[in-house]
Amino acid sequence: MTKSGKLRKASETPSFRQWFNDSTERQVADYALTDWMAAARSSIRQPLSVSLPFREAGYFAATEARAVGYAIKLRDGQRLSVTAETNGSDGAPLTIFLDLYRQTGDTANPLDLVASTDTAARLVHEARRDGVYVLRVQPELLRSGDYNVTASTEPSLAFPVSGRDGRAVKSFFGADRDAGARRHLHSEPHLA
Repeated sequence: MTKSGKLRKASETPSFRQWFNDSTERQVADYALTDWMAAARSSIRQPLSVSLPFREAGYFAATEARAVGYAIKLRDGQRLSVTAETNGSDGAPLTIFLDLYRQTGDTANPLDLVASTDTAARLVHEARRDGVYVLRVQPELLRSGDYNVTASTEPSLAFPVSGRDGRAVKSFFGADRDAGARRHLHSEPHLA
């Protein structure tokens, strides 16, 4: 009965078992999240040094909170391209979080987040200064699946003539220039 004297329906009052299940689920989720965050921090503190191009295949188990960190040297102007392909153990794609940090050399703030993605399986970043960058790869919480990560550099400058490709600047020696206004000819050295 309630204070007003009305009877409470059984469906309105959670049973002890339901309360215990809900409480236990919250505690398990809290522990899992704590472990997941700890794995995230650990992976960027002690990353594996890799050279580009780089490819790794692996497996993330739902029973273990895990993340992987890779230290990559980039030069100013280089564009890093990272792709992650996944296949969850249930056949559905596994969400992968890709985070890129630049090592700062500052002991108070040793890493600066420069790029991140969680919805696309591709991260692209153009380095603005030479340095070591740390890539973190981490799956969504409590999901299992295979992953393939590929990292490489790609050109950071597009073709300099808008709307054209390399054929627009090709020519042959001796061909007319500027619709015939100029001509480049091979000349023989004058012999005295």
